[in-house]
Amino acid sequence: MITQFRHFTESWAARIFFLIMAVAFVGWGVSSDLQHVFGPPSWVAKTGAQTIEIPAFQAEFQRNLATRTRDLPPGQEPAADIRRQVGQQSLNRLLTQAAMIATLKDLRVVTPDDALASAVRSMPAFKGSDGQFSKSVFENLLRTNGYTEQRFLAELRSDLAQQQLLGAFSGSAAMPDTEVRAIFDITQEKRAADMVLIAFASQLEPALPDESVLRRWYDNHPDHYRTPEYRHIKAIELTPQSLASEVAIADADLHAAYDSRKAEFVSAEKRSAQILSAPDEAKARELAAQWQAGATWTAIQAAAKAAGASSLTNDDAAAVEYPDPDLAKAVFGSPEGSVAGPVHGALGWFVVQVTKVTPGNTVSFDQAKAGLRERLLASKAADLMYERANKVDQLLGNGGSLDELPGDLGIVGAAGTLDAEGRTREGAPAPIPGPEELRRAIVAAAFDARQGDPPQLTEVRTPSNGGSAYFALTVESIEPPAARPFETEKDQVAEDWKQDQRHRAGPTASRADHLN
Repeated sequence: MITQFRHFTESWAARIFFLIMAVAFVGWGVSSDLQHVFGPPSWVAKTGAQTIEIPAFQAEFQRNLATRTRDLPPGQEPAADIRRQVGQQSLNRLLTQAAMIATLKDLRVVTPDDALASAVRSMPAFKGSDGQFSKSVFENLLRTNGYTEQRFLAELRSDLAQQQLLGAFSGSAAMPDTEVRAIFDITQEKRAADMVLIAFASQLEPALPDESVLRRWYDNHPDHYRTPEYRHIKAIELTPQSLASEVAIADADLHAAYDSRKAEFVSAEKRSAQILSAPDEAKARELAAQWQAGATWTAIQAAAKAAGASSLTNDDAAAVEYPDPDLAKAVFGSPEGSVAGPVHGALGWFVVQVTKVTPGNTVSFDQAKAGLRERLLASKAADLMYERANKVDQLLGNGGSLDELPGDLGIVGAAGTLDAEGRTREGAPAPIPGPEELRRAIVAAAFDARQGDPPQLTEVRTPSNGGSAYFALTVESIEPPAARPFETEKDQVAEDWKQDQRHRAGPTASRADHLN
């Protein structure tokens, strides 16, 4: 058999087979080595032959994130879900742009240099005090918004080409008049209506019926007159508050925490304003004079439109929410109700009127002290609480009961009867210690467990104090719902019956009054 195999390997078919195998293994190894040498791809996404390079994505992401988070207090980092959303939006925009560029290339749609230069020079944002294009204003505005001149011109060139393409499609489409009329009627339709409000309490008091009528009402509405299910539970809690005596928090720690979180305790002043944006100083002064003479906002908007200016309102906005720093300075430096301007900013000439001022507010250290103590306690007690929770979990896992737990673990106990809403028999909230999140979790667990189930330690996140807590409970007894006797509920049955009669009489009475 070995001799036959040796003869086979000396054949041309065997030599070709082994040659192919050798080339495959070498290629496999080389491709693996090349991947290690050259690293992963330099792009984050690809559409057709177009790739979204990492630097381009990072620049787009950073610019969009800065715009999205400019309203956050200084020093506060954006949440993970905001960063994720901005990243997805940035990638979608770049992919759409890349797909459009590929389409423009295939169709050979280009933007001439003359058209690009004309578009830049006609933009109001780039004009100086003389109303002409200003190179310095152009460069300053690009620098403020994180653009280089080359990148801005490339994007503008692409936008102009896209407008040519999209304009060709939109210009060739027309909506039928019947459809336009239907949409107009739906969106612009207005209606006038008369309304009368008839309070049930204003209805005549119905006469009290015989007891047989009340009993029939009672029998027909059994769910209205039943006691809820009650459960008697025994619970233990392990919280930062239960360990407070073992955790030292000095006033210096509280002051340091207040200083590091100061942005959380300061809300900026906000203002609402009506704003005119004019292309030059002369038109801005003319509009300001009309406005100061007593023209209404509606009249001044019409005048602005006729003068080639634009009008807008900005409601309850902080200074950082205004697109132009000089405009923000004018809004926040003017008294409420007065017309200020014209003001020359980076984006043009402005005339403003402040319509509402919402003062800022600062929470003092004394006001924030209690909440800071809770947060510091949750932070400092985290390691100790985790250690104690492991001990409690081990004891319960070995079959121990709640009553057998040692008293030096920093746990607190609670026992009582409550319903599924967390209320006692008297209707008051059950006195369960700890934060609200822990209280809700204990009530829910009490009605999920079965009587006699062994206690299990459960962790609960408590965002209200920036930490967490643990609990375990047992259900000792269950009292099922039961009907309350008619004799004890007679007064409530009578009131419910009267209310029902008022509801029934309301429409009839209103129709009768209308006819009279």
